[in-house]
Amino acid sequence: ATVAACSTKSPLGEGSGKLSLTAEQEGVYVTKANDALADFVVDINRPSDGFTKHYDRYGDIPQTIELGSGSYTLTVASPEYRDAAWDLPYYKGTAEFSIRVDELTPVNVTARLQNMKVSFVLTDNFKNELSTYSIVVTNASSWDASDAAEKTLTWSSATGDGEQKAGYFSVAPLRAKVDGYRAVDSSESHSEIIITDVAAQDHH
Repeated sequence: ATVAACSTKSPLGEGSGKLSLTAEQEGVYVTKANDALADFVVDINRPSDGFTKHYDRYGDIPQTIELGSGSYTLTVASPEYRDAAWDLPYYKGTAEFSIRVDELTPVNVTARLQNMKVSFVLTDNFKNELSTYSIVVTNASSWDASDAAEKTLTWSSATGDGEQKAGYFSVAPLRAKVDGYRAVDSSESHSEIIITDVAAQDHH
């Protein structure tokens, strides 16, 4: 099998040793997308001279990686990150370690869930009250912020899957607004909330 890896500068420096990496993931919102540990990307960096080494898949890295002696940082993360996306949990873990000449250095990294999950369970009263609706959620600083488009998701009665879709957001205060038309007289209905108490792995 071909291992997709790339590096900059000489990896060996003044003598070399070997790294043995073990990674695991931690977080409760496991979906079918972006959460397979074998598909996580691995980045190794030696700050002293800017040396970097990248692997496209954790599942393809060799049992040991030869590196020059020195101090390193290592990151294991989901292959894709966005501020707001459907079914896209984002995991990341980091570690610092040192390589000594002719020694094997074991490193364990836990990639933890970094973003928040938002989903909806609509009550019968809600469904009976509104004939049509849209629920818009953003973690932008305001609805009119320059980056609002890339930080906003919309659940809508028009798609019929409002209770099946889960949105994932980077950690920031959430704004949610509900707009719709009442079934009884087709009058408009509007409401909005702001959630400021937020943290990674929250489920709102």
